[in-house]
Amino acid sequence: MNRTNSMILAAVMLFASLCAQFAAGADLCTSAVDPYDIVSEKARFYASAGKDNELSATEFAAIQIGPTGFRRKFDKWSEMLKFDRDGNKSLDWLEAGAYRFEMRKMVLAGYDANKDGKLGGPERQSACKALASGKIRFPVKRSAPPPPSPHRPKDHKKPNHKPPSGKPDKHHDTRSRESAQAADKEARLREARRRHEEHQARRDIEKFDSNKDGRLDKKENAERDKYNTESQKRQYEGKKRYSELLKKYDRNGDGRLDDGEKAAAKESYRQEAMKRAAAAREASKKKIEEYHRRKEVEKYDKNKDGRLDEEESAALNEARAEQKRRKEEFYRKYDSNRDGKISSEEKNVYLQELKKRKEDQDRDKRKGKKDKGKKDPSKRKPPKSPKKHSRKDR
Repeated sequence: MNRTNSMILAAVMLFASLCAQFAAGADLCTSAVDPYDIVSEKARFYASAGKDNELSATEFAAIQIGPTGFRRKFDKWSEMLKFDRDGNKSLDWLEAGAYRFEMRKMVLAGYDANKDGKLGGPERQSACKALASGKIRFPVKRSAPPPPSPHRPKDHKKPNHKPPSGKPDKHHDTRSRESAQAADKEARLREARRRHEEHQARRDIEKFDSNKDGRLDKKENAERDKYNTESQKRQYEGKKRYSELLKKYDRNGDGRLDDGEKAAAKESYRQEAMKRAAAAREASKKKIEEYHRRKEVEKYDKNKDGRLDEEESAALNEARAEQKRRKEEFYRKYDSNRDGKISSEEKNVYLQELKKRKEDQDRDKRKGKKDKGKKDPSKRKPPKSPKKHSRKDR
């Protein structure tokens, strides 16, 4: 009984695997037609091609038909050779990619009923049946056109025709190559965008995931959006400044700054920076003067009426004269070269003298404290007489 159950179970599993393989292989459109995955198709082609990266008839026949290889059930070598633009009886990726791209266009043109650029439901089933039956074929190349008729008028336009069989159609090859290149470029851009988005998501989680749970909550998303907004604003301002820089200093109009134009821009910026620094110094000087004037008024305004009368102004002028006298005396003492400025050496002389003066003052203070602790012998009190004991103590 157990043996019978095991055999039934094995048969069921085998039937399920066969059904799965049939279902996977039944959809002939996936990757090759819709959706067209150019990255995987390109990888399959190079895996099947030889060392010269070109697919020959022998190599094509050796490919196992299925969804994992480059060869599909509907692929025919005779149809693929119609895209052999150089006529060497083998296909490189541009030629094979053009074949895949044109096959996709023909299938969508014939079976995409709602014209949405996709195959779904009955459209996909009909397309897969047509591919499996081999109904979809590329048009056969036409033979040479008939000779011109003697009765044809001179201004009659010649009909469009393809070159005779055996000669490559340059226009068709150019269009096929351009189609393959456009599809390849679109796939590369799509892959680059996908990688950029993944990198951006990883960077956002590393930077804004404060609780380290591997995802961004509402608060973290708000912080990320704020950062991105500020970053975009900085980028916009930077581009705006650069465009203004080009507009001002790009003399030859080539859209960039050469060495001479960069030197001119640097010199102009240096001059502007010097002007801004001078203006800032002047503004700071005015603020300092205003501050000192306000402090002087507060100091000498005895009646606190917010202004100085004659007596208060006289006191202020006297203080200013005293301050000026001390300044002149200071310069006369320490400005040894009489240039009206105090150099670093002259400043060091002043600091050394100030340090020595402070040390002398500290020494005098310590000496005064010691002298204060000693008592004058003349002012000492006489010693107390010995205590007389009374008769009771005795």
